[in-house]
Amino acid sequence: TLPPSLGLLSNLEEILMQYNSFRGPLPFAVDNKMPSLRILNMARNSLTGTLPLSLFTSTDLEVIDFTRNEYLNGTIPKEISGLNNLKTMLLAVNSFSGEVPASIGELKQLEILDLEINEFTGQLPPTMAELTSLKKLMLQGNDFTGSLNFLCQPRFINRFSADCWGTDNEVVCDCCTACCGVTKSGGWICAGN
Repeated sequence: TLPPSLGLLSNLEEILMQYNSFRGPLPFAVDNKMPSLRILNMARNSLTGTLPLSLFTSTDLEVIDFTRNEYLNGTIPKEISGLNNLKTMLLAVNSFSGEVPASIGELKQLEILDLEINEFTGQLPPTMAELTSLKKLMLQGNDFTGSLNFLCQPRFINRFSADCWGTDNEVVCDCCTACCGVTKSGGWICAGN
């Protein structure tokens, strides 16, 4: 496991601990005790529980990657707007749930947002149209509903995938570069749009 004292390294700029077998909750707080932290990569471990609220108020963070921890859960809090410099947020293949908060639209630097294969629900907030730096948006494998066409305004999202394919399509997306859905055998398929 990771020692809680890791959170006391005030000059640490990058935590790159992906592809390990770390288990349990995140044992350290990412907060004002780590003011220099820019990259937090804990992908492909076995972390559980919720992400600490302090993570979402760390103004210097540029990259957050918790991809494929599978048992991380909870919601994205409205305090996410505190991540002023965030460029990449990768939360794919976990158990996050709830609705995406409207405050996500305040992340003006965000270029990559990957929420695929979680348990998110509801309609995406219209404030996401304000994410003008967004280049990649992956949403498939959730329970989002409604139209995503408000994200189709003139801009360059070069990868945009959602559950817009097949008879059980959950969202309408005229500008998605890939539409995904569940096959008759229960597997996933994505096809270019």
